[in-house]
Order: sequence, then structure tokens, then C-alpha cells
Amino acid sequence: MYRPTHKITFILLFACFFGTIKAEGQYFSFHHLNTSNGLSENNVQSVTIDKKGFLWIGTVDGLNVYDGYSITTYKKETQRAIPSNNIIHMTCDNRNRIWLGTYEGVAWIDENRIFHRVILNDSVSKFVCRTIQDTKVYGPVLYTSLGQYFFNEEKQKWERLGWIPQQIKYERFHDAEPFDENQIIYATDSLVMILDYAQRKVVYEQPFTAVFSLCKASDHELAIGLQHGVVEIADINTKKNKQAIPDHQ
Repeated sequence: MYRPTHKITFILLFACFFGTIKAEGQYFSFHHLNTSNGLSENNVQSVTIDKKGFLWIGTVDGLNVYDGYSITTYKKETQRAIPSNNIIHMTCDNRNRIWLGTYEGVAWIDENRIFHRVILNDSVSKFVCRTIQDTKVYGPVLYTSLGQYFFNEEKQKWERLGWIPQQIKYERFHDAEPFDENQIIYATDSLVMILDYAQRKVVYEQPFTAVFSLCKASDHELAIGLQHGVVEIADINTKKNKQAIPDHQ
């Protein structure tokens, strides 16, 4: 089962253990954000930081932007291109566009904060999107209930990627995070793998169960959060694993 709230907890804890979170051009210094200081809902499901250092926060009831001082909230009632107020995934691409994945469709936001709705197959605007991953070869790739899609700039339309391996069928999806500019880490109900979009093939695959979140730990390691409260570090070259031990010194 997809657990976006647990995902945020894992990523933040991992960052605290092994490094510091830095926004490009700006540091965020705060202890807690909630509805008392402007957040639309306390149940946060996804966060991303844009290239200007603004923190975007997706909740079960609205999209929020924090500039280090105050919060601006956007909802579908005032921004009709937003498919749903229940934001389950966000990403910032290399063109500084913010992408929103929801159970009702996808929208993206340009640098002027104008919202745009994604239309698939010429007419379909309502579909589930579990994750959006930016790649160099395809640009943003939408992982949807209808398949994985990219925007063909020449044809000016969204096209389905027909070569996606069966191992990462939509029904088995748990989580995804970037590994490099063309490689995405995926977790399913039984596997963790790295899919190379430039080569169109799986370049790493290892059985895991009870994965609720993961991320890149180094150029040859993955940090994998398991549902029983353990973070394992997996070496993608040797396929040997070890438990992550926080450095408190």
C-alpha cells in the first residue's frame, strides 16, 4: 500500500542522519509548520523545493508554498486546473515547473504560477497519478493508472511509453525516487529496482518486501525504509545490505 506520509518521515530522518537539507540559494530555518500558521492541512503527503528555494507542500486538502516567512495556499476551488485538493505527489523539473500528481489527474505550474491541466489520449483528464519523475531523455514522466507517459515536444502531445517492464506494473507500485538524470529507483510489493530510461532497461533489481520508501544514499547505494522501522543500505554493485546506523557524534 502506498504510504506518502511515511515517505516524508523517512526522507527527512535520512537527511538528518547523513547530511543537511539545503535549498538552492536559500536556507529554510523553521521548527514546525501546521494549520495554526497557515498550512491548509496538517496531513502532508509530498514536498518539493523549487530552484528559487521555495518549499512546496502537498496535503490531503490543498497545495501550499512556503517562502521562509509565510504560506500561500492554492485549491481547486480557485485554481480550476488543479485536479484535486488531495495532492499525493509533487516534483520540480529542470525547467522549474512544479508537477502535481493526484487521484483525479495531473497539473503543472509554470514559473509565473499559472496552473495547467494534463490531458492524456487527446481527451482524458481524470486518472490516477502515483508519481512524476523528471528524466533527461524524456522530461517529466507521469506514472499513471493508464501507463507511463511523456510529452512529445515535436508532436505537442502526451505519448505512452510502451516498453516499461512488467516488473513495475501500476498495481504493484510502492514508491519511486530519482537515482541520476535518466535512472529512477522503483519499489514494488516484492522488488527494488533501478530503471534506466535512456537504455530502456532495468539495470539493478533485488528482492525486498515491506518497503514503504527509498532514496539514493550514494553513487552506488540505496537507502530503503522498511515497514518495521528499519532503514537498510543496499549496495547496487554487490547486492549486499546493511542496516543504517545514525552518526550522533
